[in-house]
Parts: sequence; C-alpha cells; structure tokens
Amino acid sequence: MEPLGPEINVGVVASDRLDELNLFTWAPDTPLVLADLTRREAAGFGVTNELSAMVPYDVPQSWADELDQTEVVEGIRYRGRFDPGDPGRAVAHFGPAGEAERPTGRGKKIGAALRRRLEQECKIRVAPAPSSTEVTIAAPDW
Repeated sequence: MEPLGPEINVGVVASDRLDELNLFTWAPDTPLVLADLTRREAAGFGVTNELSAMVPYDVPQSWADELDQTEVVEGIRYRGRFDPGDPGRAVAHFGPAGEAERPTGRGKKIGAALRRRLEQECKIRVAPAPSSTEVTIAAPDW
C-alpha cells in the first residue's frame, strides 16, 4: 500500500500504475537494533502515529537524526502511513542522508495474486485507466 500513497484515497488504482511498480525485499546481513515506535511505551518519549504520517518530513527526519546519533539504534519500526491495518511492519533503516538509489533490473512485478489481495482485503479496485473518450472534462467555473 505504501508505494501507492495518496492514490489509494479514491478506492481505485489503475492497473497501468501497478505495472510500473516493482516490489523489492531486503534482508540485512545481521539483525538490526530498531527503535520500536509501534509500542505504547513510545508515547512516553512523545511519539505518536502522526510521526509516520506528517508531511513535510522535517519532524520525522529530525527524530531519525537524533536516534541515529545514539550509534545504538540502526533504524525504526513504525506503522505504515497508507495502510490502516498495518500492525507496525514498516522499517526505516538509517543510512546516508537523501533519497536512496533504487536498484534497477531487480524486484518483482505486482502479479495477479497481489492485485486480488488489494481488491479482497483492502477493497481497492484495480481497473484500467479510462480512455480520453470515457472522461468528461468539465470547464473551470472561474
């Protein structure tokens, strides 16, 4: 759900959009020490679920910087922003600042089974994008 982001708010996702995405898995060589922001005890440190949902990311990045400075914590475990049913499986691994380079030529396409899960579990319909003849463009009222 996270790669779809705000697109899921309308309850339909274009099958072409899913065709563009690749899913990647990552398994660290050694276990990571994570700050678990999904535990109730995190509230005692001022953590709320808003931390993983607020935009822009200045505040979450500031928290990550502080935790990274401890040199004990290697990342955080948190609830995903776009999956209301996420029990807290999202992980952010600390690394160099900035957007990470995405691997090319690897990953798994979103196949029929995952598309069915989107529809059955999340009630998000997967449909082809409409053609220009199927869309009515309204004139602005300004």
